[in-house]
Amino acid sequence: MTWPLLSGLISVSVILALTPGPDTLLTLRCGARSATAGYRYAAGAAAGIVVWSLFALTGLRLALDAWPHLLPTVTAVGGLLILVLGLLALRNGLRHHTSGAALAPPSRPLAVGLASSLTNPKTGLIFLAAFPRVLPAELTVGSAVVVPAIAAGSVGLWLVVLASVAGRGRVGRVLTGSAFEILSGLVLAGMGALALVEGLSHAV
Repeated sequence: MTWPLLSGLISVSVILALTPGPDTLLTLRCGARSATAGYRYAAGAAAGIVVWSLFALTGLRLALDAWPHLLPTVTAVGGLLILVLGLLALRNGLRHHTSGAALAPPSRPLAVGLASSLTNPKTGLIFLAAFPRVLPAELTVGSAVVVPAIAAGSVGLWLVVLASVAGRGRVGRVLTGSAFEILSGLVLAGMGALALVEGLSHAV
């Protein structure tokens, strides 16, 4: 890869990592309960980015031209997943607030991270809009290694940082309280509902 393409790839990957979205909230929720759970979520999300990267390198645009309903379907599925996760977090927070029951930790963070990443509407849009401009014209062994490594590495590293600080000190006390659980549930449910409606409207 040439230096202009490489620098562009790094820039787009950093933007992908730092743009707030469901992965940010879900990493904070997992990391606040357990750093290990946060790291597992980050690993799952990074694995999803590897799949997106390889898909982009091998013809994402061609696939969408052949199956025009693919992206709206992915958006709708991702929205439904995020909506369900948000409602579960909301129920969890309300139960803790009203009865004092312990907040249930997020289950299967690795699988949830992978599924969320693969169906994340934000991720799909960035790979469609920005990544084609920084990808090499031809698929080579080098690009098949470098592109996923930079993209997934940027996302994974940022989520690991979030997971590492989520359970510490005052931040940890805030993130493990019912107020954050309720707020994150509402935000996730709202994101999911919007993505679900958008995906279904474009799929028709």
